[in-house]
Amino acid sequence: MSTRRRGEAVLRAEREAVDGVALVLRVVGAVDLDTRAQFEELLQAGLRECSAHEDRLVIDLSGLSWCDAGGLRCLRATEQDALARRVWLVLVAPAEHVINRTAPLVGGLSSLTEIGVKQVVARMARRPASLR
Repeated sequence: MSTRRRGEAVLRAEREAVDGVALVLRVVGAVDLDTRAQFEELLQAGLRECSAHEDRLVIDLSGLSWCDAGGLRCLRATEQDALARRVWLVLVAPAEHVINRTAPLVGGLSSLTEIGVKQVVARMARRPASLR
C-alpha cells in the first residue's frame, strides 16, 4: 500500500497468478513524470516473474487515472521485451480518456484489448502458448 504526501504521486500494482494460466498485474494510479520509473520497474518485474514461471502476462490498466506519453512508451518497450522473452502479453484497456489523449504521440499498442481480464484469461486458458 502506498502513502501519499501532498503533491506526491502514487502508483501501485497487485500481482495475481490465475490458475496457472497467466500472471495478472493490476496497475492503479497515475503514470506521469513522477511515477514513470516506478511504472517501468513494475512492468519489468512482471515480465521477469512471468518469464520464470508463466509465459502469459496480462497487464490490467483499468485502474489507471492517467498515463502520459512516457508511460505509453514504457508499455511499447514492454511489448518488445515480451516478444523477445517469448511471453504472451495482453494489455487490458484503461478508461478511454487515459489512452486517447496521448496515444497519437507514441503510436499504437499491438497488445491492447478492450475486453476484461476474466475474458482474456479464459481465452488464454483455451489456447496453448505455442498458438499465440
